[in-house]
Amino acid sequence: MLVIIRLILALFFAFWMLILTSCKKKLDEIIPDITIQQPLSQSSFYINDTISIVGFAQDNENLKRIEISLIDDNLRNISVKKIVEASGIYFDFKENIYLNNPSLESGTYFIKAKVWDENDNTISKFIEINFVANEREFKGFFFIATTQDEMSHLKYIDFNNNISSYNSYSGNYKLAEINSKNQYLFLATSQRAIAFEIDSSNILWSIPPNLSPYQYFNKVFLDRVDDHLYVVFGDGRILAYNKYGQVVNSLFSSEQEWFGEILVDENFIITEVFSNNINRFIAVYFKTSGVENKRTQITGEVVKIIKYQENLYLLAVNYLNNSTIYYYDVNSNVSWIELEITGSIIYDILAINNNLTIATNTGLFNYNLVTNDLEVVVDQTPFYEMKYESDGDFLLLNSGRQIWNLNYGFSPNLILNSNDSICQMMLHYR
Repeated sequence: MLVIIRLILALFFAFWMLILTSCKKKLDEIIPDITIQQPLSQSSFYINDTISIVGFAQDNENLKRIEISLIDDNLRNISVKKIVEASGIYFDFKENIYLNNPSLESGTYFIKAKVWDENDNTISKFIEINFVANEREFKGFFFIATTQDEMSHLKYIDFNNNISSYNSYSGNYKLAEINSKNQYLFLATSQRAIAFEIDSSNILWSIPPNLSPYQYFNKVFLDRVDDHLYVVFGDGRILAYNKYGQVVNSLFSSEQEWFGEILVDENFIITEVFSNNINRFIAVYFKTSGVENKRTQITGEVVKIIKYQENLYLLAVNYLNNSTIYYYDVNSNVSWIELEITGSIIYDILAINNNLTIATNTGLFNYNLVTNDLEVVVDQTPFYEMKYESDGDFLLLNSGRQIWNLNYGFSPNLILNSNDSICQMMLHYR
């Protein structure tokens, strides 16, 4: 009898559970839909244009939210997201995006429209557009001169060779870089590093110095793909800063190792790593994770790393009183000698097509990477730095207290003679 009662109770309980569960609302798993009616795919826009985004969203039950943004081909936001609160099973939208960023480059971009329903089912749609920026124009160049008063003096020469003083900053010069896309200049001295607007001199962000076994502000590299400024510190760190001064990437050396010269290229960071003057390596790190991928030992100090071809780089290395140009293949992790210059110290190299220009303490050389011919362009004059202006197809040369203009095939033309030491030149475009 007891068994029968238990069986009846179990059946009764199962019956009511079946009724209760059948009364529950079935979870909505149907994805909503969104349609962009305007602009049309492949539409072209220009600086200061307004993109009018028109469309509609639909859902089987109830819409919740729509987000609209302009992104690049790396899915990075170019504009502030437009957030629209939606409701119902059908919702029209119309939003505007203003193309008023003067640093926006020509290229392909995408209008992204994303919709959610009340159960957070979501979908995104994209429309490809073309943006045509104003042509980049060479305006002139900045140069930094130092004096014995522990000041770094920033000056400017326009394209008509008119010279003007820009500003002076406390501390001995260490390194600098210009970002013409976002119109700011980064300057590091013995006292601090600052990034400031070119037009107003307003400080955007700063980095205080710290104790380190080597010069604290050691190297700098502007990654023009991601628009990030990589700063090499003397305490074994590499930090990448965006235009707002936010750290967006970082790299840390192993214990008792430090970083030297650096090049950031697509997915890799290629840098010199050293523990002392003898143990030196070229190391390759994954840019996103910061994990070391490979390294190879070198003899001497790396003063320059430049890209020659895909996965093939040129290294300028000084050892004792001699200099060597190496090829380095990042795929095979193999380096080999291309050119040796005895009795000379290399300060800078620049590759244009198959021509390698080499600035040394004994003069300026041109080396043909195909025919292997070495030509002396200027003899017995040290050159410490070179900048190539592609629109005008000329070189600017820094010889310490003079700045020269060089067109290939002609003799250098002196454009500045200074009483102060010239530390660095930076080309300015707008």
